[in-house]
Amino acid sequence: MRGVSNSYHEGLTIRDSKMNEVILELANVVVEERVGLCLVCGRPFIVKRKPNAKGLLNKKYCTDSCKVRDSAATRKRGDDA
Repeated sequence: MRGVSNSYHEGLTIRDSKMNEVILELANVVVEERVGLCLVCGRPFIVKRKPNAKGLLNKKYCTDSCKVRDSAATRKRGDDA
């Protein structure tokens, strides 16, 4: 992919860079609102699918371990009630 680079000495130049592909994909993830925050630890994560019609992501946790921790905490709260 070709991108534009700016240098004080050289001015604007066109360069080939794979980094431009990464930046473009990251921009797409943000624009498509495919970034979530884990309900357990609060870390950001990226989902593969776009949000549904209501704007909800199909994923709530950054990893399976956070999903298990939340499930265990929910069971524990249910036992105490």
